[in-house]
Amino acid sequence: MSLKYKVVRNNSQKSAYFGKFYARAVFLDKIISTKQLAKEIQANCTVTRADVLAVLSSLAEVMSYKLKDGFKIRLDGVGIFWPTFKSSPADTAEEVSEANISYPRVLFREAVDTRTDGGTGEKNLIAGITFKKLNENFAEYEEENAGA
Repeated sequence: MSLKYKVVRNNSQKSAYFGKFYARAVFLDKIISTKQLAKEIQANCTVTRADVLAVLSSLAEVMSYKLKDGFKIRLDGVGIFWPTFKSSPADTAEEVSEANISYPRVLFREAVDTRTDGGTGEKNLIAGITFKKLNENFAEYEEENAGA
């Protein structure tokens, strides 16, 4: 398994890097669903798929409540989730209200276990990741993932 990438050119004339080339990640069109995750988790432990689905459903609900209350959430081995938003400026502190707040979202920082990685700061979810450059027509990518 490796993360695929393609080479793209920076065509933004406003950029200091106009005309330069860089790597861009290429993803499958398919998104792994909760049901698929549950099926794979079931295969790795003694819990049934139905039990896994129930727990994941409850996890999403509880996380939503906690994030809306302003808590950060740490999932061991996964990372930390926290709520944030953008705010438009005002001339005085008294003028700042809910009307200044927009774009609420959840940010995520992947877990790093410095106890087991020798202090390198390697991320848990992508430890050992490799990369594979795709040819221009992506034929290899489509062949590799035909059954995915």
